[in-house]
Amino acid sequence: MTTDTRTDTDLLERSERRYRSLVEAVSDSQAVWVANPKGEYDEDSPSWRELTGQTSEQFRGLGFLQAIHPKDRERVREAWKSAIANRAKYDIEYRLCMTNGEYHWVTARAVPVLSDDGIVLEWVGTTTDIHDIRTREGATRFLLQAEELFASSLDERTILENLTQLVVPRIADWCAVDLTDPAGGVDRVAIEHADPSMREKLAETVRRYPPRGDVSIGLLETVRSGKAELFTEVSDEHLRTLTRNDEHRAWLLDLGMKSYMIAPLVVRETVIGTISLGSAREGRRFGREDMSFVEDLAHRVSVSIDNARLYAEARSANRAKDVFLAMLSHEMKTPLTAILGWSRILKMDNPPEEFREALDAIEQSALVQQRLIEDLLDVSRVIAGKLHIEKSIIDVRDAIRSAVETVMPQAKDKSIAIWTQLPGKPVIVDGDTTRLQQVFWNLLTNALKFTPAGGLIEVVARTEEKDCIISVRDTGRGIKPEVLPYLFDTFRQSTVADRAEHKGLGLGLAIVRNLTQMHGGTVEISSEGEGKGSTFVVRLPLREADAPGPEAPVERRRPDA
Repeated sequence: MTTDTRTDTDLLERSERRYRSLVEAVSDSQAVWVANPKGEYDEDSPSWRELTGQTSEQFRGLGFLQAIHPKDRERVREAWKSAIANRAKYDIEYRLCMTNGEYHWVTARAVPVLSDDGIVLEWVGTTTDIHDIRTREGATRFLLQAEELFASSLDERTILENLTQLVVPRIADWCAVDLTDPAGGVDRVAIEHADPSMREKLAETVRRYPPRGDVSIGLLETVRSGKAELFTEVSDEHLRTLTRNDEHRAWLLDLGMKSYMIAPLVVRETVIGTISLGSAREGRRFGREDMSFVEDLAHRVSVSIDNARLYAEARSANRAKDVFLAMLSHEMKTPLTAILGWSRILKMDNPPEEFREALDAIEQSALVQQRLIEDLLDVSRVIAGKLHIEKSIIDVRDAIRSAVETVMPQAKDKSIAIWTQLPGKPVIVDGDTTRLQQVFWNLLTNALKFTPAGGLIEVVARTEEKDCIISVRDTGRGIKPEVLPYLFDTFRQSTVADRAEHKGLGLGLAIVRNLTQMHGGTVEISSEGEGKGSTFVVRLPLREADAPGPEAPVERRRPDA
């Protein structure tokens, strides 16, 4: 019996030794340790000593806590105490000081070894270096956050200020962005420092001590070469090369120049500036991994800067176009007014028939030109945000009737019938009668343009819940499916032939959309294709007090009625 017991004990000890040897052999970045029931180290752990540099005396008892980052220490102490008290699994991540003096993220796990009657005999645990994984995950999250932040603005200065505020203090103790100037120097356009008292000093550095162009390191060299630079440890020799005198060196040391890296900002193969990051603390040193990360960040911010500059150029060109259109429209109105006035005066003298026909043609052409000019002015006002509507309580039916009456002569000339079907009671909205009449006039004019002689245009208004819905349907040529999504765009027409045939600028439908939106409504178009007509549907919000009630007789108007 005694022999059997001794044999079992030998087997158990051998099994434990085999287990510990196996685990310790798994990874150089892992420590295996055993603690007594109170959670204190009383056995040596070669792998812990190799991982942290602590001696067996230093980590004995609860001495291991001294190797943990001060900001994580209390959290780890409480988690370890809780696990011991509850005899629960211990699983935590924290920063641990490694043999080289750097803090790495580690994960620590331990389980209690229990006797048959449930008493804790000891704790067996492992501590594994997960710094690379944690850093990669953190870098990915950071870059995604940076992308979102850059995308939130199309203002170059805002993008660069967001960049520096994002970098400090998470990546560096200070960050500066410098952009090239026409004279071949650089301007410091965005800065951030972990020490607020140093922000102005960091901003002043480039003005007070302009970068030297005769050295092979620094801002101007990075601009010239387009290559990033890394100085893991800023040496005295480096500072002497970079600075002009002792005062300049003291200035940089005061800002914090323990470690330093600089990356170029490149837009369309041209270096437009640099991003510089520095460390002011003894414990923070940049390495190749940090440099690679910053180069990636610099590329992303360069793309954002390019987008911001393209947007600014587009806005500037657009403003110039709007100014030109407004000026052109006003200049053209003066001679047109004279042409219309004189043509009408000449018609008053009862000229011969051939002269009257010529005067009618002149007047009609001038009226068309006047309409085009008004459309140009309206579009320029919309774009500039200067188009205003005077809202009042109105009956939409009045605006529809007025628009129909205005185009009726044109419809009769083309032998096109216009049918209307309106609610028998007022349809009340908050709107501008003149502008809504313009909406319906433009839709009707558009329908008349593309509907052949003998065709039909139907205008139907109805109420539905909180909206008034007005549809204008024609039996015209219809619209190709690929054109439908763009029909409300400014200066857009179906084809070049349409522009030539109908003498329009493609502004009417753009004005319809803008005026409808200014009334809180929407406009949509549908067509089954060429030769099958088209339907425009305008939806306007009703006044709350005027929601649909009992149906009233429908007002119908047909040419043959």
